[in-house]
Amino acid sequence: MKKINVGDIWQGDSYTDMINKVLDTNYKMYMQAGVPLKKFGLAGIAWFVYMDGKNHKGWKNIISDDENTIVEILDNINNCNDGIDRVYRLAFRRDPDNKGNRYKCKCLGYFKRSEISDNKLKRTYKKKIR
Repeated sequence: MKKINVGDIWQGDSYTDMINKVLDTNYKMYMQAGVPLKKFGLAGIAWFVYMDGKNHKGWKNIISDDENTIVEILDNINNCNDGIDRVYRLAFRRDPDNKGNRYKCKCLGYFKRSEISDNKLKRTYKKKIR
């Protein structure tokens, strides 16, 4: 995987093309928000999500103004995947300018889950590496 810096921005012709440009991969199709980083020698996932606080297929993600904290809210426990690979996230904000560009993303850094609610529907992630 090529070097990725916080603040780097990528744009693709499709969701898959955007992921391929970021991770230097050759996926033909990709439907998940998270791409496992194990094959790159890293823990966790590359996480490509909207962070505008709106509901996107049962998920709401909110980024703090300083971009150091992400709050993830699920509307249904069935959306939950709590595996160890989900604790660490190399976070990419889709549509970072809030202009409706689904195939543009900005690297926010590497985050670690710091809190999870008792019902597992709300999780908080803090930036681990700046």
